Amino acid sequence: MKNAMVQLNAIPEEAFRNTFISGRIVFNDESPFLLCLDDHRRRVWRHQEQRADPAFTIARHARPQPGIMVWVAIYFDSRTSLVIIKGTLKAQRCVDDILRTVLLSFILQNLGLIFQKIRPDHMWHVLL
Repeated sequence: MKNAMVQLNAIPEEAFRNTFISGRIVFNDESPFLLCLDDHRRRVWRHQEQRADPAFTIARHARPQPGIMVWVAIYFDSRTSLVIIKGTLKAQRCVDDILRTVLLSFILQNLGLIFQKIRPDHMWHVLL
C-alpha cells in the first residue's frame, strides 16, 4: 500500500500528537491487475505438424484481457476483508459491492473511525 505513506503525509501533524485520533484513521487502497498481457500484437498460431505451411496459419489480434480490482481498508489494529472485483468497477457497483457491504459493516463494528480517501479534503469523520 504505497499510497498509505502519501496519505500519512497529508494528515495534519496534530493528529499524530493524539494517539486516539491517529489510531482511528482508516486508509484504503484499490489496485487493478491484468490477468494476461495486452500488447495489441497479432498472434500467429499453427499446429505442430503444419508449421512450415503458411496455408494453415491462423492470425488473431490480441484483444484486451479481463482484469480484476482488489480493494482493502486498514486502520491501526484491524482491516477489512480483501474484496476482489471481476469486471469493470463503476460508481454504483462500488457503492453496492464495497461501501455498503464491506466498509459500512466495518465502520459499524469500529465506531469513531475517520475514513481517509487519498486527499485530506476527502476525510470523512464517522460519528455513529
